[in-house]
Amino acid sequence: MQAALAMPAGPSSGSRLDSKVHAGIARLTASISPTSIGLAWMDWATQLALSPGKRLDLMILGCNHWLSLNCYCQSVALTPSTISIQECIVPPSFDKRFKACLRRAGKVQWGNCSYRPSQNGLHAGGGPY
Repeated sequence: MQAALAMPAGPSSGSRLDSKVHAGIARLTASISPTSIGLAWMDWATQLALSPGKRLDLMILGCNHWLSLNCYCQSVALTPSTISIQECIVPPSFDKRFKACLRRAGKVQWGNCSYRPSQNGLHAGGGPY
């Protein structure tokens, strides 16, 4: 008979590797179990798959938003800079997320933010201004 290999005292290299992998996953997922994230996503996807009316509503909403953005970008591109253009999206007054951009130095700044489409389109270099 052969003698069994003796396990070294202390944590094995396999358990140390497992600990490092688990710590990395915990940092990546903010200590939320990847299994629970996957199950929550699967629950959401199943509910959406079994709700054709909700899918239709989301499709119509997405198309309306796309059309609104498309019309806004066309009006910015085709309107002289001396004429003011109605904003594409006006944030509701109760939404506090846009307060910093809405008022600076007593002036409305929302339309002057850096992500507003350029009225001149693309410059000669091919990229946006």
